[in-house]
Amino acid sequence: MAMKELIEEISLRAGKMTTSERISRIRELATCEEDAKFIQDHFPELYREAFPRVKRVGGESSELGRSSKLVAKQL
Repeated sequence: MAMKELIEEISLRAGKMTTSERISRIRELATCEEDAKFIQDHFPELYREAFPRVKRVGGESSELGRSSKLVAKQL
């Protein structure tokens, strides 16, 4: 299969999946470094969806940082 056809087929199949199916499948496909690089290069939005970056706030994940600040304000 030609590279262009492969990319089109992956796009088509990904569009038909639910979010959880898509994330699961991308994680399965990206188990080897070479495949992960291919997905990251050709499908950056799918890669970000499957492997979101966690932003840190004060050494904690951003959600934890926000929730602990809210609790502190209430006290």
